[in-house]
Amino acid sequence: MTDAALVKQERRVRAKWLGGTKVELRARNLPPWVADEPKAAGGSDEGPTPREMALGALAACVTVITHKAANDLGFKYEDQSVEVRGTADPQGAKDADNGLSPNFDYVEVRITLVTDEPEDRIAELKRQHVEDKKKVKSFAPAVRDHIAKSVHLRRQAISKLRHPAVVALLFDEIAPRYLDRAGGYLRVLRTGRVYLGNAADEAILGFVGGPEAVTAPKRETEA
Repeated sequence: MTDAALVKQERRVRAKWLGGTKVELRARNLPPWVADEPKAAGGSDEGPTPREMALGALAACVTVITHKAANDLGFKYEDQSVEVRGTADPQGAKDADNGLSPNFDYVEVRITLVTDEPEDRIAELKRQHVEDKKKVKSFAPAVRDHIAKSVHLRRQAISKLRHPAVVALLFDEIAPRYLDRAGGYLRVLRTGRVYLGNAADEAILGFVGGPEAVTAPKRETEA
């Protein structure tokens, strides 16, 4: 492995709502893929669910790690298959505020290898996975916290805006534009007018660096 490969790397996946529970996902310049829910859950069943994708990501990592660990040990095998199963309350994503967790409460990884290696060598390969499991445990809480905070923030936004479609646009379309910006997302332009009744200053709010420049309207004056 080269030194460049060991440097911290940022990974990004962008999502676009396609209606219902269907979401288009993109990473780098790869072809897009779709996440969806089964028809019984209100979806169109045109792609794996987000939970299935999470299990698939874990299965892919375990598959590669198993091969690497076996290769480092000189462990010979003819075939490998990995199955990951998880259980979660389907109502968790809807009622997390009422004590129902959206997270997996149980995850099982089953690795099947076709090999002629002796038992002591198989035990050594298992030990390597126990060491890697510690890293997974330290990583999982951060993922759970991020997901919980994301859901909470969306609900806070919906409580203020009262329009789920606008919140989806804000989080899924507008927010990704500002991932590299440390702050200062909005501009406030005073119009020079005041509201009748409370004499509050009128202003126009706009996103910095938006697709269209926002200019304050000219103040009307009486001749």
